Amino acid sequence: MIDSDKKVARLAGIEYVPIVRNEIERSKSLCEIIKTKALLKRLVFFWIMWFITAVSGFATDLYSNTIAGDFYINQIIFCLFIINSKWIIIYFDVKYPAFNRRVLHQGSQFIVVSLFSVITVMRHFEYSLAHLTTIWPPFVYAVVVALGTFELILSCLFLEESKGVDLDKVRLEDDELVGLKLGKVYPAKRECTMMKANIE
Repeated sequence: MIDSDKKVARLAGIEYVPIVRNEIERSKSLCEIIKTKALLKRLVFFWIMWFITAVSGFATDLYSNTIAGDFYINQIIFCLFIINSKWIIIYFDVKYPAFNRRVLHQGSQFIVVSLFSVITVMRHFEYSLAHLTTIWPPFVYAVVVALGTFELILSCLFLEESKGVDLDKVRLEDDELVGLKLGKVYPAKRECTMMKANIE
């Protein structure tokens, strides 16, 4: 961790300032993850998100040549959109404090679902050579819309805010869970006790 901090400071051209970090806990086994309800709940949610993202990305890349007819042109257009979106995200993140991680994810997910809904309707009237689309031409894009909508609903229900949160201090044990509810960090019992003792 210290070596990584030094490399980041060197790349950023700033002086390295040592940071006191919490001791990293040992890796948990699969049985321990299953027994820890809070950790299992979060991991299951993230597993679903990662799976849907992978399927959506694969479907988009695999069939992108059917959007405008040229695979390489479509990939270049995708890259241009991604590059510009990164700069826009940085601007909004700095300019508007209310632009948190939930808004970022849910906003981008909503845009993706909306755009692929339009593509699905457009592809409904076109011919496709893809095997999955022999029954219904916009099948692949409709799958992205369905999975994306499902992920968007899940994120609205379960995704916790992490902007401005020191992830080193997050506890996932059932008896000392740090809640990130409503964008607020609730310290673990152990840290609350230490803070109270210092104040007294």
